[in-house]
Amino acid sequence: MRPSDRVDLPGAASVALPDPDPDPDALAAMVEELRRSNAELEQFAHVVSHDLREPLRMVSSYAQLLARRYGDSLDEDGRTFIHFITDGAARMERLIEDILDFSRAGAATRLEAFPAARAVDAALDDLGPVMAEHRAAIRVAPLPEVVADETGIERLFANLIGNAVKYRRPDLAPTIVVTGEECAEGWHFAVADNGEGIAPEDHERIFMVFARLHGRDRPGTGLGLPICRKIVERHGGRLWVDSRPGHGSTFHFTLRRP
Repeated sequence: MRPSDRVDLPGAASVALPDPDPDPDALAAMVEELRRSNAELEQFAHVVSHDLREPLRMVSSYAQLLARRYGDSLDEDGRTFIHFITDGAARMERLIEDILDFSRAGAATRLEAFPAARAVDAALDDLGPVMAEHRAAIRVAPLPEVVADETGIERLFANLIGNAVKYRRPDLAPTIVVTGEECAEGWHFAVADNGEGIAPEDHERIFMVFARLHGRDRPGTGLGLPICRKIVERHGGRLWVDSRPGHGSTFHFTLRRP
């Protein structure tokens, strides 16, 4: 390290600065190591999730069998205990699926041109029952055509629109507006709602893995928004939120033009 690469601060240890002229071979080796590590992580998540599913299905199946065969013979406590088993198994199944999705969200995929409105329509098809249950209204502005991973963008819109319904205000039916336009880096989209809103100090926390502002009061695993951010970052974009309590939220994301 050259003398100019080290800074001495009063009352502190000297601090090493990054090399302004990094070795290209070293950078290439680092990138290759990161790719290998990511591939190993995805494979590990896939194997673990598969191995966990089998015993989990067995627990759930036998608990349901107990309820069917002996439910009438059990007292209220016994039936409650079986409900705890089946409910816990169902939550664990959702968690395993989300962990697997999270591991896949950063993987390289094939990019193709498609209308962004098609991804929104596919997301709404999946969310139809919950939208109807809560009388949610949605307006989708004219959206541009993008070049991206269509499956990932469908998942992105489904998570953001689903969250708008999930975190609705108790006294107000959800209203959601989806907009999109071309921008300097590619495309900029926004999903706005009239929900309960998010405090400024939590604007970054909600994107952390397993972070849940409401504990178990709301369904979910705490991986939905981290998955969204990984999808967006895989496309070279950014995902952020504008919100304050009681005034709804607007989730913005950009996609870089290839």
